[in-house]
Amino acid sequence: MALSATSAPAAAPPARQSAWLQRLVNHVLIFAALMAAWEAASHLGWMDPLTTPRPSEIVRSVVTIYVEQKNVYWHFFVTFVEAMAGFAIGSAAGIGLAIAAGLNEPFRRYIQPYVLVPQVTPRVALTPILIAWLGFGWSPKIAIAALICFFPPFVNTVTGMLSVDDEA
Repeated sequence: MALSATSAPAAAPPARQSAWLQRLVNHVLIFAALMAAWEAASHLGWMDPLTTPRPSEIVRSVVTIYVEQKNVYWHFFVTFVEAMAGFAIGSAAGIGLAIAAGLNEPFRRYIQPYVLVPQVTPRVALTPILIAWLGFGWSPKIAIAALICFFPPFVNTVTGMLSVDDEA
């Protein structure tokens, strides 16, 4: 028997939709129960309000910061600008030095130790040094972002340039 456009079966069986809805309801109920238990434990004094504030206080603070004061959006913008500036500087420096290192073998041997040391040094150790050099403000944050974004383009560009067949 051939199927026509009028006798095609339904797109999704109702059992699959109800199972998805049941899972969603279960997750929401578990989350609500956990939040209610947390709120009750906080009201009864079983939890330290300094380390675990009440969920109602958290919601009130979020509403204050995002809706009433609206000052968090400026901080989002500043963080975005710092991250993008660090990405642009780090990527450009990484690709530029990688091209120079890929084309000039003595330069690659010379620069390799200076690239490896900051790469293996934990960022936590470099942060105080950058703050001491650059001061507080945007500069050390951009420098840290640039340092983080420097190594992947550098390593990948050098690897790509060295893997090219010279006879091709």
